[in-house]
Amino acid sequence: MANQRAAKPLASKAVFVNCPFDEEFKPIFRARRVRNWLSEHRSPNEPPLLGAVAILSDYRKFQANAGALLSAQRFDPLDDLTHNDFLFTVRDWMTTRA
Repeated sequence: MANQRAAKPLASKAVFVNCPFDEEFKPIFRARRVRNWLSEHRSPNEPPLLGAVAILSDYRKFQANAGALLSAQRFDPLDDLTHNDFLFTVRDWMTTRA
Protein backbone atom coordinates (compact mmCIF):
# COMPACT_ATOMS: atom_id res chain seq x y z
CA MET A 1 0.00 0.00 0.00
CA ALA A 2 1.13 3.50 -0.73
CA ASN A 3 1.79 5.92 2.09
CA GLN A 4 -1.73 7.07 2.91
CA ARG A 5 -2.39 10.02 5.13
CA ALA A 6 -5.52 10.30 7.20
CA ALA A 7 -8.02 12.58 5.54
CA LYS A 8 -8.25 15.95 7.24
CA PRO A 9 -11.75 17.17 8.01
CA LEU A 10 -12.90 20.10 5.93
CA ALA A 11 -14.16 21.94 8.99
CA SER A 12 -13.09 22.00 12.59
CA LYS A 13 -14.92 22.76 15.79
CA ALA A 14 -12.33 25.51 16.15
CA VAL A 15 -14.29 27.45 13.54
CA PHE A 16 -16.70 28.41 16.31
CA VAL A 17 -14.14 29.51 18.89
CA ASN A 18 -15.59 32.32 20.99
CA CYS A 19 -19.02 31.92 19.44
CA PRO A 20 -21.83 32.35 21.98
CA PHE A 21 -23.79 29.62 20.18
CA ASP A 22 -21.08 26.99 20.60
CA GLU A 23 -22.10 24.73 23.50
CA GLU A 24 -18.55 24.54 24.86
CA PHE A 25 -18.17 28.33 24.85
CA LYS A 26 -21.56 29.30 26.33
CA PRO A 27 -20.43 29.21 29.99
CA ILE A 28 -17.50 31.57 29.30
CA PHE A 29 -19.70 33.85 27.20
CA ARG A 30 -22.24 34.04 30.05
CA ALA A 31 -19.52 34.64 32.65
CA ARG A 32 -18.17 37.51 30.54
CA ARG A 33 -21.60 39.08 30.24
CA VAL A 34 -22.23 38.85 33.99
CA ARG A 35 -18.73 40.12 34.78
CA ASN A 36 -19.16 43.07 32.44
CA TRP A 37 -22.57 43.90 33.92
CA LEU A 38 -21.18 43.74 37.45
CA SER A 39 -18.19 45.85 36.45
CA GLU A 40 -20.44 48.60 35.13
CA HIS A 41 -22.11 48.87 38.54
CA ARG A 42 -18.93 49.05 40.63
CA SER A 43 -17.58 52.19 42.23
CA PRO A 44 -14.69 53.70 40.24
CA ASN A 45 -12.37 53.31 43.25
CA GLU A 46 -12.97 49.54 43.50
CA PRO A 47 -10.44 47.15 41.95
CA PRO A 48 -11.50 45.37 38.75
CA LEU A 49 -13.16 41.98 38.93
CA LEU A 50 -11.37 38.79 37.94
CA GLY A 51 -11.60 37.80 34.30
CA ALA A 52 -14.43 35.59 33.05
CA VAL A 53 -12.23 32.49 32.73
CA ALA A 54 -11.07 32.86 36.36
CA ILE A 55 -14.65 33.41 37.54
CA LEU A 56 -15.81 30.31 35.68
CA SER A 57 -12.91 28.28 37.08
CA ASP A 58 -13.79 29.35 40.63
CA TYR A 59 -17.44 28.50 40.05
CA ARG A 60 -16.51 25.01 38.88
CA LYS A 61 -14.45 24.58 42.07
CA PHE A 62 -17.46 25.77 44.05
CA GLN A 63 -19.69 23.24 42.31
CA ALA A 64 -17.23 20.45 43.14
CA ASN A 65 -17.16 21.43 46.84
CA ALA A 66 -20.75 22.55 47.30
CA GLY A 67 -22.09 19.09 48.13
CA ALA A 68 -20.20 18.93 51.42
CA LEU A 69 -21.33 22.44 52.41
CA LEU A 70 -24.93 21.69 51.51
CA SER A 71 -24.84 18.46 53.43
CA ALA A 72 -23.39 20.18 56.51
CA GLN A 73 -26.17 22.79 56.39
CA ARG A 74 -28.77 20.13 55.55
CA PHE A 75 -29.81 22.11 52.47
CA ASP A 76 -31.36 20.82 49.27
CA PRO A 77 -29.12 19.96 46.29
CA LEU A 78 -27.42 22.90 44.57
CA ASP A 79 -29.87 23.00 41.65
CA ASP A 80 -32.84 23.17 44.05
CA LEU A 81 -31.65 25.95 46.37
CA THR A 82 -33.54 29.17 46.84
CA HIS A 83 -31.63 32.27 45.80
CA ASN A 84 -30.89 33.24 49.40
CA ASP A 85 -29.69 29.74 50.30
CA PHE A 86 -27.48 29.75 47.22
CA LEU A 87 -25.93 33.09 48.21
CA PHE A 88 -25.41 31.84 51.77
CA THR A 89 -23.67 28.73 50.44
CA VAL A 90 -21.43 30.79 48.14
CA ARG A 91 -20.46 33.09 51.03
CA ASP A 92 -19.81 30.06 53.25
CA TRP A 93 -17.62 28.49 50.55
CA MET A 94 -15.69 31.71 50.01
CA THR A 95 -15.10 32.08 53.76
CA THR A 96 -13.85 28.50 54.20
CA ARG A 97 -11.67 28.83 51.09
CA ALA A 98 -9.97 32.09 52.13
